[in-house]
Amino acid sequence: ASDPSKLEVMVSNAFELCLGSFQRGPFAHIPAFTATGSQLNVLHMPRSSGASTLGSILLGMRFRVATLKLCGIHIEQYQPEVLKWAVHVIDHPPGPLSVVANPGLGCSVAQFVQFGLQGERVGASLEECLRRTGVWKSVQNLPHGSSTISWSSLLSKQDCYRVQLAQAFFRIEVAGLKVLVLVDPLRDCDHQEREAFQFSLVQALLPILATTLVLIIDQSSGGVSWPELQ
Repeated sequence: ASDPSKLEVMVSNAFELCLGSFQRGPFAHIPAFTATGSQLNVLHMPRSSGASTLGSILLGMRFRVATLKLCGIHIEQYQPEVLKWAVHVIDHPPGPLSVVANPGLGCSVAQFVQFGLQGERVGASLEECLRRTGVWKSVQNLPHGSSTISWSSLLSKQDCYRVQLAQAFFRIEVAGLKVLVLVDPLRDCDHQEREAFQFSLVQALLPILATTLVLIIDQSSGGVSWPELQ
């Protein structure tokens, strides 16, 4: 679907997915929702209710048959390879749902953001991706800059999230990513940090709304409001 207005993720009816025993659970509780392209979609879910599970369903890692549709087709009808190229989920360590299993563990900022392709001259430059998410200066201040391997323990949690977002931007440039899901991006923000980080996040996401379906799963207590962007 090259037309972003035709991109859609839909759960017609809320459902549960057992993650353990049928008697004791735990259970993921996925609400009914529709997310479409060309706008900022926000889904509010309580913590520990199944946001990461929803991400894993979109990536084809878990299934509940005939419950979730991507562009009008049930998710289980897609080949797993197609979903890996089309969908990117930014979750929080230690379980980020992306094609990189362990962010920051054993690879530098450059290797993480560009998947080891930094010498191939493909996609946007490392600096461009990091500048778009507002983390370029922080990376430059690391002991070895973008070659620093221990970046995930040296950067703030908000900046680590920005590096993960920069990786998604690189994928958009290289592979035409269609769906980007951000799980609980405000989790590590206190009340003073939340507004500024939310604003910077929205500003970074604005340019990709023309090509990519963006779904933010907000799990903040109190139901934080997000701007309606189209």
